[in-house]
Amino acid sequence: MDEAISSVMGAILFAAFTGGLAESINSIPFYVIVGIVIGLMATDTVETVRDKIRPKRVVPVEEPVAPKKAKTAKKPKSKK
Repeated sequence: MDEAISSVMGAILFAAFTGGLAESINSIPFYVIVGIVIGLMATDTVETVRDKIRPKRVVPVEEPVAPKKAKTAKKPKSKK
């Protein structure tokens, strides 16, 4: 749970810092870059929080079964 809280706090601080930086630079391309980076960071933060909150389900793994050998038809013996 600590990692989820620190992820959210870090995301908020990063967004505030880069948003303020973009505001002070006042350049459209920089706004776009900051928006994309904040979006990627938000996606990663949401995934991190979901992983930490939800318990991990363990899926049982079945043992592989050897395939059965197919029966082949015997070739008829040729008569000479």
